[in-house]
Amino acid sequence: MLKVGDHAPDFSVGLDDETTFRLSSCHGKKHVVLYFYLKDFTRG
Repeated sequence: MLKVGDHAPDFSVGLDDETTFRLSSCHGKKHVVLYFYLKDFTRG
C-alpha cells in the first residue's frame, strides 16, 4: 500500500480508443490525478 508522499509505480493500461496510457508519460508534470472506479452496473 502506498503512503502519502510515495511515488506511484509505473503501469500501463489500454484505453477505449485502443491506445495505451502509461503513467511514466506524465513524469515531470506538476499534478496527476488517478481515479479508478468499478465497472458500470457491478456490485461493489
